[in-house]
Order: sequence, then C-alpha cells, then structure tokens
Amino acid sequence: SPYATSFISMLMLFGQSLMGMTKRAAEMLMIDAAIQYPQRFACVRFGNVLGSRGSVIPIFQQQIAAGGPVTITDKQMTRFFMSIPEAVLLVLKASVLVSQSSLFVLNMGEPVPIIELANDVIRLSGLEPHKDIEIRETGSRPGEKLYEELFWKYEQPQSLEDGAIFAVKMTSDIQQHVRTKCMDQIEALMQSVQQCDDATIKQRLQQIVFSIKQPDLSREITRKQREANAPELADVQANVSTRQPTSFTRPI
Repeated sequence: SPYATSFISMLMLFGQSLMGMTKRAAEMLMIDAAIQYPQRFACVRFGNVLGSRGSVIPIFQQQIAAGGPVTITDKQMTRFFMSIPEAVLLVLKASVLVSQSSLFVLNMGEPVPIIELANDVIRLSGLEPHKDIEIRETGSRPGEKLYEELFWKYEQPQSLEDGAIFAVKMTSDIQQHVRTKCMDQIEALMQSVQQCDDATIKQRLQQIVFSIKQPDLSREITRKQREANAPELADVQANVSTRQPTSFTRPI
C-alpha cells in the first residue's frame, strides 16, 4: 500500500516509562520511513480517549459502583482528553494530509485536572465527593508525569484545518539526526532484544528517546494558573464529547 498510518499515543511524549519509550522509538521509525521511502507514512499522537477501554472515566465509574474509593495518583495531575469520534477523525485526516507532514496532533484545548474530573464523575453518579465516596491519592508511578506536553522543544507545530489539528514539522538537521544516530541506536536496540538483555534494552530506549534534546519543561504552567484558566469539569467533559470543529469533521 502507498499509504500507512501508525497509531502513536502522545502520552509517552515526555515520560520515561518503558511503554512510552517504545512508542517514541516507533514514532521515529515511521518518521524515518516517511523521509526515506516513496510510500507515505504518518503518525498520530493521541490524548486520553474518553470511553475507551482502560480510560479513566470507566475506571472511576467502576470504583464508584463498588462504593469507593476513587483513586488518583496526584491532585496536581492534568491530562488532555479527546472523544472517540475525534480519535477516528484524526487518523482519517492524517491519511488525507500526509503530504504535509508525517506527524499529526489534535488540538485538544486545555488540559483537565484529574481531581476535578473525579469530583464530576462522582457528582454525576448522584453522590458527593469525600462524603459519599472517598478520593484517595496513590502517588505517581515511576516515569509518570504530572503534566502532559504535546510537542518536543525542537518540533514546529503548524496549525491546519482552522486550528483543529497540528502538523508537526522538524528542521532538516533534526531529520538528519533521526535518520542517522537514532536509526543506529534502534539497530543496537534490536541486537539487545535478540540477546534478551533487559537492562541494556532500557538503556538503549532511553538513548533513542533523549538523544536529540531534552524537552523544554519550562513551558509547564503552574497549578494555580491551570486552575484559573480551566473551565468547570462538567462542562469540559461535555465539550470534549461534543466538540466537532466544522472544518475538521467535514466529509473526507
């Protein structure tokens, strides 16, 4: 097929979990293929898809049905969300816009505080947070970030479809780095996998993910700013589930 689309979660962007690093390595493979071969390849970075298997809202609902507690990792944690229709349309749009970039990201608006999302799901169940249902912090897991970032510092997002989607661009020197150093590191990773060397596999993955440049975490805004800018979470959930930008959702 002259077209190929890779489904890459954006949750890994600045994380150091094993799953996140493997997704970033896969993303680099696709970007290299898009540069090197005549076929058209594209990656998409997903947010947290509302209602999908393993997503946070069904987990909260199960915990509420069991009488609680609702568990969150940290009160300051925020996440980006997208609906299932938006996830599908992002993939379809990536296949249409693939000539403009090999990497696409949906404009998901403001990040949502998880603690407020938990409060809303409890209230929508007819109960009161902390009175009827306990909310318990469990602590962040290794490699888990409080805030998600959509782009690396060296990436250049270009707004398309009236701002509904971003095509991610990279400079020629970054592309060359991906094609040379990163691909050499992936070859070394494959050798470590064949040898079943767990420690070296993780080391190789870290080298691949962070070989270009560390992300600019200075762009993270403070918790106070997030609270001041974030709308009510019930409205956020409703807006995410019904968000249908006209130019983004027109028939393809």
